[in-house]
Amino acid sequence: MTERRLLTGPLGNRASLAAALVCAVLIGVLAWPSQMDAPLPAPPPPRVRQITTAKDDSGDDGRARTVEHGFTALEDAAREHLVSWGVILENTSHRMTARLMVTVTILDRAGKPVLTEQLDADIEPGKRFGLGDTAYVKRPGARTMKIELSRPEWWPTTSAVPPLAPVTASQVKGRLRKYDDDQFYLVSGPKGPRAEVHRERRLDLDLTFRVDSGHRTTLDNPWAIAILRDRSGRILGATKRIDSDPQAKYPPGWSFQKIRARGVPAATAVERTEVYPQSVR
Repeated sequence: MTERRLLTGPLGNRASLAAALVCAVLIGVLAWPSQMDAPLPAPPPPRVRQITTAKDDSGDDGRARTVEHGFTALEDAAREHLVSWGVILENTSHRMTARLMVTVTILDRAGKPVLTEQLDADIEPGKRFGLGDTAYVKRPGARTMKIELSRPEWWPTTSAVPPLAPVTASQVKGRLRKYDDDQFYLVSGPKGPRAEVHRERRLDLDLTFRVDSGHRTTLDNPWAIAILRDRSGRILGATKRIDSDPQAKYPPGWSFQKIRARGVPAATAVERTEVYPQSVR
């Protein structure tokens, strides 16, 4: 009988080796960290933007002060009483902008207020700045004017937060127009408001002026006031905010703007008028 041998030994050894290799590969693959499991790289550190804050003092003994003021009592055709007032402020610091609140009170002969208004002011280093208004008062008899300045916040001129770029006016030109016509008024009374017609004679003022803006973007809905003086330079009052062009925009660089005011003091001298664009916050 012929002997038959089965080659089980060597083949079994090779199969075992192959199986071992496959297992090793599988274990390696399973053990290898996937891209999802790998730790993410650390994000770059945030860029810190330096924010400038206000200072308690200017650092060079600068201060904000009142240098001029004045007012005029007015009356419209319906015999309602108004006061036009103006004030010029000055920042004596040579390197810091002064930001403050101005409170103006008009008093009667008894020392009681007939009008109180508060306005903001940003005054550049070494510059003067004008504020004013024309408004109805509680009662006639305006006699004196009281001005109170809050403690200023001091900002570096180059500060970007908040923006304090200069906005100035120059080349002021204008003309006075006499108005003489019937005017409708809504007059308050004990039984409620009533409509009346009165003959009104007043002096209106039209102004044009150049604005130079240091802002990088266009200022929407800005406004300006005109300080009114007589021929000797005495302050008579100022125009109102609503006298500015309601469609005005101040683009970067220069532009020409206008003010149209109704019922200015009779002694107003156009050639002495100064215009101050007001801060937009």
